[in-house]
Order: sequence, then structure tokens, then C-alpha cells
Amino acid sequence: MNKITEKQLLAHAKKGELAAFEELVAAYEHPVFAFAFRFCDDSAAAQKLTQDVFLSIYTALSSAHTENNFALWVYRTMLQLCLQNAAASKKITDILFEDAVRTQTPFAPATLAVALSQLSVESRNILLLRDVIGLTYSEIAQLLTLEETSIKLQLAKARRQLVLALQSETPTSLDAAEGSVLP
Repeated sequence: MNKITEKQLLAHAKKGELAAFEELVAAYEHPVFAFAFRFCDDSAAAQKLTQDVFLSIYTALSSAHTENNFALWVYRTMLQLCLQNAAASKKITDILFEDAVRTQTPFAPATLAVALSQLSVESRNILLLRDVIGLTYSEIAQLLTLEETSIKLQLAKARRQLVLALQSETPTSLDAAEGSVLP
């Protein structure tokens, strides 16, 4: 049997083929639900949020120009729906903090959390999207609708600020901070 690519599925879905869209949903439903569940800690609310993500994508499908990266479109839609609510924005940051604090580091989780909290929300999110989630500069730029150069500059600034914040928290650990935070 010939396996159809995601790009082909997207093209068929844009033509109104519901089965193609259902295959795309099936491919991304679990990760979207998992993030939504982590976001709201409620299965019913996570299911509604997951449905909202795919409903939003389906309604924009015919006019969207996302042939190259459906996954990024799904992630962007999820993030936008979450950011529509101020409490949602705080919860996303909390989730990213948890992931950042769990990464291997010579710093105590509380120390790292305090240092991260000293960054601006935008700088912190760029740093976490790049260094914790692992998105590329281009993906972050697309997701946040900023120029790639701006992402690189803000990331460099965020890393410097994080090193300084960690240094102020643990003055003898500057060398360790530079080794663990900067690639």
C-alpha cells in the first residue's frame, strides 16, 4: 500500500476531503491532548481545548498557506488558544519552568526557577522554546511572529541575564552556570 505524506494529506484536506483531515487529526490529537491536559489538569477541558485547536485549523484550512509545516501550525494554534487567557499564559510558563527545572543542571530547581523568573516573559519564553523544547530559531520566529535575527538577539540577551541571575543566586557557580546554560 502506498503511504501518503503529510503534505499530500494537507493538500487533500484543503480540497475538502474529510478523511484526509481526519488522518491529520489522528496524527496530532494525542500530543495536543497531552499538552492540553497538562495545561488544565482536567480531562474534559483538555478534550474541549483539543477540539478547539482542530476546529480552528479546519475552519482556516482553505485559506491557510502552511504546506511546509503542519506541525508548527498545530503548535501555533494551540499556543494562541492558550494565550487568549491571562491565566493560561501563566500556566504555560509554569509548564515550561517545570521542564526547565527538571533538566540536568548543577543548580537547585528553586534557584533555577528564581533565575528564570527574573527574565522578561518574552525573553523567558524564547529561551525555554529554544533550550528546553528545542525549537529552531526559524520555528520560534514563525511561532512568535518575530524576525529570526530578533529571536537570536533576545535569546543571547536572555542567556546572559540568566547567567547573571544564577551568579547572584550562587556567586561561586558562575563557571558551572556558563557550562550548563550556554550551549
